Amino acid sequence: ANFKVLGKDVGRLDASAANSPSEVILDVKPNVSYLLTCQFGSSQLPHRARILDDSTGNILSSVLPTVNPITYTPTVSKIRIRLDNNGSNAGTFDFIQPKLYELTDKEAQVIGKPTAQKKAVKRTLYNKR
Repeated sequence: ANFKVLGKDVGRLDASAANSPSEVILDVKPNVSYLLTCQFGSSQLPHRARILDDSTGNILSSVLPTVNPITYTPTVSKIRIRLDNNGSNAGTFDFIQPKLYELTDKEAQVIGKPTAQKKAVKRTLYNKR
């Protein structure tokens, strides 16, 4: 309730009271690591994104505006992503690009500018026969 999608990257929570949440339930793979990222608008602070166990409602991890993205490895098959206003009074709270990434051993991070290891040989032009 009171959560509006303003575009593909921004969601706005119009909180009518303190601790007003908006949630989505996601299927996840147990014992696989996930990365939760979220940027926060500066309209009002604080607000947060949290991961909860869907069956118990227990808070498993949180991302606050001053904290880096979190890595989490669930032991359950369903989690809740909760976006809320973290105990603040009523107001407008922007969540920019909340994303959950599944981490595997296939990720790579490019640091600096990639360079070719071997230059291709230029083609040689021949005279017409």
